[in-house]
Amino acid sequence: MVRQVALLPAGCQPWHHDVVVACGNRFAYAATLAIYVYELDQRNNEHRLLSILAEHKKTISTISWCPEKPDYLASASLDGLVLVWDIERQHIVASQYPIKRQSTSALSAISGNKAHKHVFKPDAALSASAGDSDDTEDPVVTLEWDPLSSDYLLLCNRIAGVRLVDVPGQSVIMFFTLPSAASRVQTMGWVHNAPGMFVTGDCAGGILRVWSVSKSAPIQNMKIKRTGFHKLKVIHSTARDHSNNHDIKLFADNKLENMHHVSSTSESKSPALTTLSRFTLPHAHVVCTFRDGGVGLYDLGRKKWNFLRDQGHIETIFDCKFEPENPDHLATASFDGTIKIWDIPTMTCLKSSPGNEGIVYHISWAPADLNCIAACTARQGAFIWDFQKDKIIKRLSNHAPKTSVYCIVWNQTDSKSIMTSGQDGN
Repeated sequence: MVRQVALLPAGCQPWHHDVVVACGNRFAYAATLAIYVYELDQRNNEHRLLSILAEHKKTISTISWCPEKPDYLASASLDGLVLVWDIERQHIVASQYPIKRQSTSALSAISGNKAHKHVFKPDAALSASAGDSDDTEDPVVTLEWDPLSSDYLLLCNRIAGVRLVDVPGQSVIMFFTLPSAASRVQTMGWVHNAPGMFVTGDCAGGILRVWSVSKSAPIQNMKIKRTGFHKLKVIHSTARDHSNNHDIKLFADNKLENMHHVSSTSESKSPALTTLSRFTLPHAHVVCTFRDGGVGLYDLGRKKWNFLRDQGHIETIFDCKFEPENPDHLATASFDGTIKIWDIPTMTCLKSSPGNEGIVYHISWAPADLNCIAACTARQGAFIWDFQKDKIIKRLSNHAPKTSVYCIVWNQTDSKSIMTSGQDGN
């Protein structure tokens, strides 16, 4: 009898922004062609994979949870197809193909019967750095409405950085300063159970920062990964999800002091009292996705990972091979141009090739203890990757230039012989 012993989920795609969502005790993220849904296991107090939703034939561009039915999740792809899923049954309950050439790149909900338009442009002094002209382009990277006010918007521009703005008043309430001019914010989110608090993730370096709207500088800076953020979402835990009663009491006391807040900018206690020695991070979990495909759930209150899949393929896997001398090691080759070696018992990634090889179609382990893997690609021919030295040590260019090489086999009895076959018929 054959049974499944482990599952290696794909990583989160880095191309589209709205591919990470959270609802109650669940969160989901989209790879290229599949959606992975996790749910909190109340008995073990950990998130487990609940469903894999795969039906799209083109890259998934956005996903959105139904606010009225938490079992329903909508997804859309680049071909304009919109699907509504029943997560529990992993079943499509509705689908909509595009009409003519209309395409879908985002999902949103609109309420009310009258639209109001506000155009906000930050002051030149805030939007341009020294030496920049007034015409400097400064695109908006991300934005979030204040959950306690319909007038306040947390806005992040690539150059100007993060500001809290009063939209009807067309004014900046607070400008938030990063510790370094080289730092850039990629994603951010409000912490709903801590009024006036939000978190940001840097586009490089994997730094998670905690902010208060009453302070221009971050309260906490935590380097939680080496690679930059792609997207984060805050899951709001309850005190019963945590076993540290002392932390719960500190957080409860802090929350009682802030019950008079009407919005995130309401008067708060003196900054002199908001020191790091008195400050307690709220009980919330942050779903973090990274540029290398990594996905994790970070416990903000305890400052540690609940789980972390350090990196993952962000595109379709075309081949996988067990190491001949070690069945606990599995190598995978992907459309994303990388080879990864996985430890099966722990399901962790041990090594990842440098990348930028285009599509990797096929791989073959070297015999004996050479510590190498041969691979063939769509446009770069074949190459040999030494995973101990973490570099490409040889390229094989015997096929016609820019033609695909589909198969490669390393002779397990003669280490000097490698066979390939490709699009050119050789």
